[in-house]
Amino acid sequence: MSRDALVVGISTYQYPKLNKLEAPAKDAEDIAQCLESSLLPFQVKRLPEIVDKENNRLKVGKKTEVSLTQLKQELFKLFKPKGSVITDTGLFYFSGHGLYNKRRKEGYLATSDANPDQGNWGFPLYTLRKLLQDSPVRQQIIWLDCCHSGSLIVLNEANPGKDPDHSRCFIAASRDIEVAYQLVSGSHGVLTDALLQGLDPNRVPGQWINNLSLCDYVSQYLQKVHPTYPQKPLFINDGQVINLSRTPEKQESESKSDPPPPKTTVGLENIAEIPVWVGRDALIQELKAKLLSRETAPKVLAIIGQGGIGKTSLGVKLLESLGVQLQPPNLTETCVYEKVLYFKTYPGTSFDSVAEFLLRGLDIETAEPLKTPEEKIRNVLEGLTKQRGVVVLDNLEDILHPAHDANAGKALSEE
Repeated sequence: MSRDALVVGISTYQYPKLNKLEAPAKDAEDIAQCLESSLLPFQVKRLPEIVDKENNRLKVGKKTEVSLTQLKQELFKLFKPKGSVITDTGLFYFSGHGLYNKRRKEGYLATSDANPDQGNWGFPLYTLRKLLQDSPVRQQIIWLDCCHSGSLIVLNEANPGKDPDHSRCFIAASRDIEVAYQLVSGSHGVLTDALLQGLDPNRVPGQWINNLSLCDYVSQYLQKVHPTYPQKPLFINDGQVINLSRTPEKQESESKSDPPPPKTTVGLENIAEIPVWVGRDALIQELKAKLLSRETAPKVLAIIGQGGIGKTSLGVKLLESLGVQLQPPNLTETCVYEKVLYFKTYPGTSFDSVAEFLLRGLDIETAEPLKTPEEKIRNVLEGLTKQRGVVVLDNLEDILHPAHDANAGKALSEE
Protein backbone atom coordinates (compact mmCIF):
# COMPACT_ATOMS: atom_id res chain seq x y z
CA MET A 1 0.00 0.00 0.00
CA SER A 2 1.54 3.30 -1.09
CA ARG A 3 1.25 6.35 1.16
CA ASP A 4 2.53 9.80 0.17
CA ALA A 5 2.53 13.07 2.09
CA LEU A 6 3.16 16.71 1.28
CA VAL A 7 4.25 18.45 4.48
CA VAL A 8 4.43 22.25 4.30
CA GLY A 9 5.68 24.65 6.96
CA ILE A 10 6.00 28.31 5.92
CA SER A 11 7.72 30.56 8.46
CA THR A 12 8.93 33.33 6.14
CA TYR A 13 6.70 35.90 4.39
CA GLN A 14 7.45 38.92 2.19
CA TYR A 15 4.23 40.83 2.92
CA PRO A 16 4.83 43.25 5.84
CA LYS A 17 1.44 42.54 7.41
CA LEU A 18 2.20 38.80 7.61
CA ASN A 19 4.68 38.44 10.43
CA LYS A 20 7.33 35.74 10.37
CA LEU A 21 6.37 32.68 12.40
CA GLU A 22 8.49 30.55 14.72
CA ALA A 23 6.51 27.33 14.78
CA PRO A 24 5.66 26.22 11.19
CA ALA A 25 9.08 24.90 10.12
CA LYS A 26 9.42 22.80 13.29
CA ASP A 27 5.74 21.82 13.09
CA ALA A 28 6.20 20.47 9.59
CA GLU A 29 9.52 18.71 10.28
CA ASP A 30 8.18 16.92 13.36
CA ILE A 31 5.04 15.84 11.48
CA ALA A 32 7.22 14.64 8.59
CA GLN A 33 9.40 12.52 10.88
CA CYS A 34 6.32 11.12 12.60
CA LEU A 35 4.84 10.03 9.26
CA GLU A 36 8.13 8.55 8.05
CA SER A 37 8.51 6.45 11.20
CA SER A 38 4.98 5.01 11.08
CA LEU A 39 4.52 1.24 10.90
CA LEU A 40 3.12 1.92 7.42
CA PRO A 41 5.45 4.80 6.55
CA PHE A 42 4.63 7.73 4.29
CA GLN A 43 6.92 8.89 1.52
CA VAL A 44 7.21 12.53 2.57
CA LYS A 45 7.85 15.56 0.38
CA ARG A 46 8.91 18.54 2.50
CA LEU A 47 8.24 22.14 1.48
CA PRO A 48 10.45 24.15 1.74
CA GLU A 49 13.09 21.46 1.58
CA ILE A 50 16.73 22.03 2.52
CA VAL A 51 19.72 19.80 3.28
CA ASP A 52 20.60 19.32 6.94
CA LYS A 53 24.35 18.86 6.46
CA GLU A 54 24.98 18.13 10.13
CA ASN A 55 22.67 15.11 10.11
CA ASN A 56 23.03 14.32 6.39
CA ARG A 57 19.30 14.38 5.65
CA LEU A 58 16.54 16.61 4.32
CA LYS A 59 14.51 18.87 6.57
CA VAL A 60 11.98 21.72 6.41
CA GLY A 61 13.71 25.08 6.06
CA LYS A 62 12.77 27.91 8.39
CA LYS A 63 14.17 30.80 6.35
CA THR A 64 13.45 29.39 2.89
CA GLU A 65 10.43 30.75 1.05
CA VAL A 66 7.63 28.81 -0.66
CA SER A 67 5.99 30.39 -3.69
CA LEU A 68 2.40 29.94 -4.82
CA THR A 69 3.66 28.14 -7.91
CA GLN A 70 5.65 25.66 -5.84
CA LEU A 71 2.74 24.83 -3.55
CA LYS A 72 0.35 24.42 -6.47
CA GLN A 73 2.73 22.13 -8.36
CA GLU A 74 3.28 19.85 -5.36
CA LEU A 75 -0.42 19.64 -4.50
CA PHE A 76 -1.34 18.64 -8.03
CA LYS A 77 1.56 16.18 -8.14
CA LEU A 78 0.19 14.50 -5.00
CA PHE A 79 -3.55 14.45 -5.67
CA LYS A 80 -3.71 14.50 -9.49
CA PRO A 81 -0.48 13.00 -10.86
CA LYS A 82 0.09 12.98 -14.61
CA GLY A 83 1.40 9.41 -14.75
CA SER A 84 -0.35 6.11 -14.16
CA VAL A 85 1.11 5.58 -10.68
CA ILE A 86 -1.40 6.82 -8.10
CA THR A 87 -0.83 6.63 -4.38
CA ASP A 88 -3.38 4.84 -2.17
CA THR A 89 -3.23 7.48 0.57
CA GLY A 90 -2.43 11.16 0.10
CA LEU A 91 -1.79 13.42 3.11
CA PHE A 92 -1.41 17.20 3.00
CA TYR A 93 -0.24 19.04 6.12
CA PHE A 94 0.06 22.84 6.22
CA SER A 95 1.36 25.14 8.94
CA GLY A 96 1.54 28.87 8.36
CA HIS A 97 -0.72 31.85 7.79
CA GLY A 98 -4.28 31.49 6.56
CA LEU A 99 -6.04 34.41 4.82
CA TYR A 100 -9.67 35.21 4.06
CA ASN A 101 -10.94 37.52 1.35
CA LYS A 102 -14.17 38.98 2.72
CA ARG A 103 -15.23 40.45 -0.62
CA ARG A 104 -14.82 37.16 -2.47
CA LYS A 105 -15.77 35.06 0.56
CA GLU A 106 -12.84 32.75 -0.15
CA GLY A 107 -10.15 31.24 2.07
CA TYR A 108 -6.48 30.87 1.15
CA LEU A 109 -3.28 29.22 2.34
CA ALA A 110 -0.78 32.07 2.41
CA THR A 111 2.48 31.37 0.57
CA SER A 112 5.67 33.37 1.10
CA ASP A 113 4.92 35.59 -1.90
CA ALA A 114 1.33 36.32 -0.89
CA ASN A 115 0.43 40.01 -1.18
CA PRO A 116 -3.28 40.80 -0.89
CA ASP A 117 -2.61 44.41 -1.93
CA GLN A 118 -1.48 43.09 -5.31
CA GLY A 119 -4.22 40.47 -5.60
CA ASN A 120 -2.10 37.48 -4.56
CA TRP A 121 -3.72 35.89 -1.51
CA GLY A 122 -2.02 32.51 -1.79
CA PHE A 123 -3.46 29.12 -2.71
CA PRO A 124 -7.31 29.20 -2.90
CA LEU A 125 -9.16 26.60 -0.86
CA TYR A 126 -11.76 26.46 -3.62
CA THR A 127 -9.02 25.08 -5.88
CA LEU A 128 -8.09 22.52 -3.23
CA ARG A 129 -11.71 21.46 -2.97
CA LYS A 130 -11.99 20.94 -6.74
CA LEU A 131 -8.65 19.11 -6.76
CA LEU A 132 -9.81 16.65 -4.09
CA GLN A 133 -13.14 16.10 -5.84
CA ASP A 134 -11.40 15.16 -9.08
CA SER A 135 -8.53 13.27 -7.44
CA PRO A 136 -8.16 9.50 -8.04
CA VAL A 137 -6.47 9.15 -4.62
CA ARG A 138 -8.95 7.13 -2.57
CA GLN A 139 -7.77 8.06 0.94
CA GLN A 140 -7.31 11.81 1.46
CA ILE A 141 -6.00 13.38 4.67
CA ILE A 142 -5.87 17.17 5.13
CA TRP A 143 -4.49 18.78 8.31
CA LEU A 144 -4.45 22.59 8.32
CA ASP A 145 -2.74 24.38 11.22
CA CYS A 146 -3.41 27.83 9.82
CA CYS A 147 -2.53 30.89 11.84
CA HIS A 148 -4.36 34.16 11.30
CA SER A 149 -8.04 33.08 11.44
CA GLY A 150 -10.42 31.88 8.75
CA SER A 151 -10.00 28.20 9.52
CA LEU A 152 -13.69 27.34 9.51
CA ILE A 153 -14.06 28.88 6.08
CA VAL A 154 -10.88 27.11 5.03
CA LEU A 155 -12.33 23.78 6.18
CA ASN A 156 -15.75 24.26 4.58
CA GLU A 157 -14.28 25.36 1.29
CA ALA A 158 -11.81 22.49 1.25
CA ASN A 159 -14.36 19.80 2.09
CA PRO A 160 -15.50 18.09 -1.12
CA GLY A 161 -18.48 16.50 0.59
CA LYS A 162 -19.54 12.85 0.88
CA ASP A 163 -18.28 10.48 -1.81
CA PRO A 164 -18.64 6.68 -1.60
CA ASP A 165 -15.41 6.17 -3.54
CA HIS A 166 -13.22 8.21 -1.17
CA SER A 167 -12.34 8.24 2.52
CA ARG A 168 -11.33 11.58 4.00
CA CYS A 169 -10.01 13.06 7.22
CA PHE A 170 -9.94 16.85 7.57
CA ILE A 171 -8.70 18.68 10.66
CA ALA A 172 -8.57 22.48 10.89
CA ALA A 173 -7.12 24.55 13.71
CA SER A 174 -9.93 26.99 14.47
CA ARG A 175 -13.20 28.60 13.47
CA ASP A 176 -13.65 31.55 11.15
CA ILE A 177 -13.72 34.23 13.85
CA GLU A 178 -10.79 32.77 15.76
CA VAL A 179 -7.02 32.92 15.52
CA ALA A 180 -4.95 29.73 15.40
CA TYR A 181 -2.24 30.06 18.03
CA GLN A 182 1.23 28.72 18.55
CA LEU A 183 2.41 27.71 22.01
CA VAL A 184 3.94 30.42 24.18
CA SER A 185 7.27 28.62 23.86
CA GLY A 186 7.03 28.90 20.08
CA SER A 187 7.89 25.22 19.75
CA HIS A 188 4.69 24.19 17.97
CA GLY A 189 1.31 25.36 16.83
CA VAL A 190 -1.37 24.43 19.35
CA LEU A 191 -3.08 22.05 16.93
CA THR A 192 0.18 20.46 15.79
CA ASP A 193 1.19 19.81 19.38
CA ALA A 194 -2.05 17.86 19.82
CA LEU A 195 -1.55 16.02 16.51
CA LEU A 196 1.95 14.90 17.48
CA GLN A 197 0.71 13.66 20.85
CA GLY A 198 -2.22 11.89 19.24
CA LEU A 199 -0.08 10.21 16.56
CA ASP A 200 2.39 8.80 19.10
CA PRO A 201 1.78 5.03 18.90
CA ASN A 202 3.33 4.45 22.31
CA ARG A 203 0.28 5.92 24.05
CA VAL A 204 -1.80 2.89 22.90
CA PRO A 205 0.71 0.04 22.33
CA GLY A 206 -0.47 -2.59 19.90
CA GLN A 207 -3.45 -0.58 18.66
CA TRP A 208 -3.90 1.27 15.41
CA ILE A 209 -4.33 5.03 15.70
CA ASN A 210 -6.79 5.89 12.95
CA ASN A 211 -8.40 9.10 11.75
CA LEU A 212 -11.39 8.76 14.09
CA SER A 213 -9.46 8.00 17.26
CA LEU A 214 -6.97 10.76 16.39
CA CYS A 215 -9.73 13.36 16.07
CA ASP A 216 -11.25 12.28 19.37
CA TYR A 217 -7.87 12.42 21.11
CA VAL A 218 -6.97 15.85 19.67
CA SER A 219 -10.28 17.30 20.80
CA GLN A 220 -9.90 15.97 24.36
CA TYR A 221 -6.20 16.87 24.55
CA LEU A 222 -6.82 20.52 23.66
CA GLN A 223 -9.61 20.77 26.21
CA LYS A 224 -7.51 19.26 29.00
CA VAL A 225 -3.94 20.42 28.23
CA HIS A 226 -4.43 23.74 26.40
CA PRO A 227 -7.76 25.10 27.66
CA THR A 228 -6.46 28.69 27.81
CA TYR A 229 -6.03 28.96 24.03
CA PRO A 230 -9.31 30.29 22.61
CA GLN A 231 -9.47 28.14 19.49
CA LYS A 232 -11.74 25.25 18.64
CA PRO A 233 -10.52 22.70 16.09
CA LEU A 234 -12.90 21.37 13.48
CA PHE A 235 -13.07 17.77 12.26
CA ILE A 236 -14.60 16.05 9.25
CA ASN A 237 -14.34 12.29 8.63
CA ASP A 238 -16.03 10.53 5.72
CA GLY A 239 -15.85 6.99 4.40
CA GLN A 240 -13.84 4.12 5.83
CA VAL A 241 -11.39 4.21 8.72
CA ILE A 242 -7.85 5.30 7.74
CA ASN A 243 -5.07 3.72 9.81
CA LEU A 244 -2.25 6.13 10.64
CA SER A 245 0.26 4.71 13.13
CA ARG A 246 0.92 1.78 15.44
CA THR A 247 3.75 0.23 17.44
CA PRO A 248 5.36 -2.78 15.69
CA GLU A 249 5.79 -4.97 18.79
CA LYS A 250 2.14 -5.84 19.14
CA GLN A 251 1.70 -6.61 15.47
CA GLU A 252 4.69 -8.98 15.52
CA SER A 253 3.25 -10.89 18.47
CA GLU A 254 -0.16 -11.02 16.85
CA SER A 255 1.27 -12.63 13.73
CA LYS A 256 2.36 -15.60 15.86
CA SER A 257 -0.86 -15.90 17.85
CA ASP A 258 -4.12 -17.65 17.05
CA PRO A 259 -6.34 -16.08 14.37
CA PRO A 260 -8.93 -13.59 15.65
CA PRO A 261 -12.37 -14.96 16.57
CA PRO A 262 -15.03 -14.89 13.84
CA LYS A 263 -17.30 -11.87 13.72
CA THR A 264 -20.94 -12.56 14.58
CA THR A 265 -24.26 -10.74 14.68
CA VAL A 266 -27.42 -11.41 16.67
CA GLY A 267 -30.81 -9.87 15.94
CA LEU A 268 -29.82 -7.62 13.01
CA GLU A 269 -32.44 -9.29 10.83
CA ASN A 270 -35.08 -7.61 13.02
CA ILE A 271 -34.00 -4.08 12.03
CA ALA A 272 -36.51 -2.42 9.72
CA GLU A 273 -35.22 -0.80 6.54
CA ILE A 274 -34.68 2.97 6.64
CA PRO A 275 -36.08 4.12 3.26
CA VAL A 276 -35.17 7.81 3.58
CA TRP A 277 -32.22 9.44 5.35
CA VAL A 278 -31.37 13.12 5.03
CA GLY A 279 -28.88 15.18 7.05
CA ARG A 280 -27.29 14.53 10.43
CA ASP A 281 -24.11 13.22 8.80
CA ALA A 282 -21.97 15.44 11.05
CA LEU A 283 -23.69 13.97 14.11
CA ILE A 284 -23.04 10.44 12.81
CA GLN A 285 -19.34 11.20 12.45
CA GLU A 286 -19.19 12.72 15.94
CA LEU A 287 -20.86 9.70 17.55
CA LYS A 288 -18.73 7.32 15.50
CA ALA A 289 -15.53 8.98 16.70
CA LYS A 290 -16.66 8.73 20.32
CA LEU A 291 -17.50 5.04 20.03
CA LEU A 292 -14.27 4.06 18.28
CA SER A 293 -12.04 5.92 20.71
CA ARG A 294 -10.74 3.33 23.17
CA GLU A 295 -9.46 5.70 25.85
CA THR A 296 -12.75 5.58 27.77
CA ALA A 297 -14.08 2.11 26.88
CA PRO A 298 -16.59 0.63 27.60
CA LYS A 299 -19.11 3.28 26.62
CA VAL A 300 -22.84 3.88 26.92
CA LEU A 301 -24.46 6.00 24.22
CA ALA A 302 -28.03 7.06 25.06
CA ILE A 303 -30.13 8.51 22.21
CA ILE A 304 -33.02 10.28 23.94
CA GLY A 305 -35.97 12.18 22.50
CA GLN A 306 -39.66 12.15 21.74
CA GLY A 307 -41.17 9.27 19.81
CA GLY A 308 -41.05 9.54 16.04
CA ILE A 309 -38.09 11.93 15.72
CA GLY A 310 -35.78 9.28 14.26
CA LYS A 311 -33.83 7.84 17.19
CA THR A 312 -33.92 4.33 15.72
CA SER A 313 -32.96 5.60 12.26
CA LEU A 314 -30.00 7.45 13.76
CA GLY A 315 -28.88 4.30 15.55
CA VAL A 316 -29.21 2.19 12.40
CA LYS A 317 -27.22 4.67 10.29
CA LEU A 318 -24.58 4.80 13.02
CA LEU A 319 -24.26 1.01 12.80
CA GLU A 320 -23.82 1.22 9.03
CA SER A 321 -21.09 3.83 9.44
CA LEU A 322 -19.27 1.38 11.74
CA GLY A 323 -19.12 -1.23 8.99
CA VAL A 324 -22.27 -3.18 9.95
CA GLN A 325 -24.13 -4.65 6.97
CA LEU A 326 -27.85 -5.13 7.64
CA GLN A 327 -29.07 -7.12 4.63
CA PRO A 328 -27.91 -9.81 4.89
CA PRO A 329 -26.55 -9.33 8.43
CA ASN A 330 -22.78 -9.21 8.36
CA LEU A 331 -19.78 -7.35 9.82
CA THR A 332 -17.56 -6.07 7.00
CA GLU A 333 -13.76 -6.00 7.00
CA THR A 334 -13.80 -2.34 8.07
CA CYS A 335 -15.82 -3.13 11.21
CA VAL A 336 -13.55 -3.21 14.27
CA TYR A 337 -16.11 -5.03 16.41
CA GLU A 338 -16.27 -8.79 16.97
CA LYS A 339 -19.99 -8.94 17.69
CA VAL A 340 -23.06 -6.73 17.19
CA LEU A 341 -26.35 -7.41 19.00
CA TYR A 342 -29.74 -5.77 18.38
CA PHE A 343 -32.84 -6.14 20.55
CA LYS A 344 -36.06 -4.14 20.30
CA THR A 345 -38.42 -3.97 23.27
CA TYR A 346 -42.17 -3.46 23.15
CA PRO A 347 -44.81 -2.61 25.76
CA GLY A 348 -44.92 -5.61 28.06
CA THR A 349 -41.32 -6.71 27.45
CA SER A 350 -39.67 -7.51 30.78
CA PHE A 351 -36.19 -6.88 32.10
CA ASP A 352 -35.69 -10.63 32.27
CA SER A 353 -36.31 -11.01 28.52
CA VAL A 354 -33.67 -8.37 27.75
CA ALA A 355 -31.20 -9.92 30.20
CA GLU A 356 -31.67 -13.43 28.76
CA PHE A 357 -31.12 -12.11 25.23
CA LEU A 358 -27.87 -10.43 26.27
CA LEU A 359 -26.62 -13.49 28.14
CA ARG A 360 -27.27 -15.73 25.13
CA GLY A 361 -25.95 -13.22 22.62
CA LEU A 362 -22.72 -12.77 24.57
CA ASP A 363 -22.31 -16.56 24.95
CA ILE A 364 -22.37 -16.33 28.74
CA GLU A 365 -22.89 -19.68 30.49
CA THR A 366 -23.06 -20.21 34.25
CA ALA A 367 -22.96 -23.35 36.35
CA GLU A 368 -26.20 -22.38 38.14
CA PRO A 369 -29.19 -20.43 36.78
CA LEU A 370 -28.99 -16.70 37.49
CA LYS A 371 -31.92 -15.78 39.69
CA THR A 372 -31.59 -12.14 40.64
CA PRO A 373 -31.39 -9.05 38.37
CA GLU A 374 -28.12 -8.12 40.04
CA GLU A 375 -26.53 -11.44 39.06
CA LYS A 376 -27.68 -11.09 35.46
CA ILE A 377 -26.42 -7.50 35.17
CA ARG A 378 -23.05 -8.42 36.68
CA ASN A 379 -22.55 -11.30 34.23
CA VAL A 380 -23.61 -9.18 31.24
CA LEU A 381 -21.12 -6.45 32.20
CA GLU A 382 -18.34 -9.01 32.61
CA GLY A 383 -19.18 -10.45 29.20
CA LEU A 384 -18.99 -7.02 27.57
CA THR A 385 -15.45 -6.53 28.87
CA LYS A 386 -14.20 -9.79 27.31
CA GLN A 387 -14.97 -8.94 23.68
CA ARG A 388 -15.23 -5.81 21.59
CA GLY A 389 -18.84 -5.48 20.58
CA VAL A 390 -21.85 -3.22 20.13
CA VAL A 391 -25.17 -3.82 21.86
CA VAL A 392 -28.17 -1.86 20.57
CA LEU A 393 -31.22 -1.81 22.83
CA ASP A 394 -34.05 -0.14 20.92
CA ASN A 395 -37.05 1.37 22.79
CA LEU A 396 -35.46 0.42 26.10
CA GLU A 397 -37.87 2.74 27.91
CA ASP A 398 -40.63 0.16 27.35
CA ILE A 399 -39.20 -2.06 30.10
CA LEU A 400 -39.33 0.76 32.66
CA HIS A 401 -42.28 1.58 34.89
CA PRO A 402 -43.97 4.84 33.77
CA ALA A 403 -43.23 8.09 35.59
CA HIS A 404 -46.53 8.08 37.46
CA ASP A 405 -45.94 4.58 38.85
CA ALA A 406 -44.69 3.99 42.40
CA ASN A 407 -41.76 2.02 40.92
CA ALA A 408 -40.83 4.73 38.38
CA GLY A 409 -37.27 4.34 37.16
CA LYS A 410 -37.17 0.60 37.87
CA ALA A 411 -37.39 -2.14 35.25
CA LEU A 412 -40.39 -4.37 34.75
CA SER A 413 -39.64 -7.90 35.94
CA GLU A 414 -41.52 -11.15 35.61
CA GLU A 415 -40.54 -11.85 39.21
